[in-house]
Amino acid sequence: MNKYIFPGADASCSLSWDCEQLDRAGFEIHSVENCGTHYGLTILTWYHNWVANKSKVVAKYGEKNWRNWAIFLAWSHIIAMQASSTVYMITCTKNFAYDKRSRYPSMLKKEEAPIDRAKLFIDKNRSMQSRKLE
Repeated sequence: MNKYIFPGADASCSLSWDCEQLDRAGFEIHSVENCGTHYGLTILTWYHNWVANKSKVVAKYGEKNWRNWAIFLAWSHIIAMQASSTVYMITCTKNFAYDKRSRYPSMLKKEEAPIDRAKLFIDKNRSMQSRKLE
């Protein structure tokens, strides 16, 4: 894969590594979903399209490239379906210094309106309860 499909790529990062990088960059993780099985089925569809269009691909990129990608797609489907490889969907937001409930209100610039995270992430009824506690 590293030589013929994605030169220089590294697909071996763990979920913990990704989460740590997000945290270091100031993001708050809201949810993580393992989408490996769904992605495996998507790759299978790509494989079938690849095989169905073999003559067009070979004409443009050559037999060797077609075979490399056919093997890569087939193998990627297999390892995704047996959980040897996966993909995650991570939902997160960037933390800002001008959050309404920030410990550092002095960092808020006059032209910046404070963010009310409760309004962003919680329904209006719960947000009203939150305001009562302030």
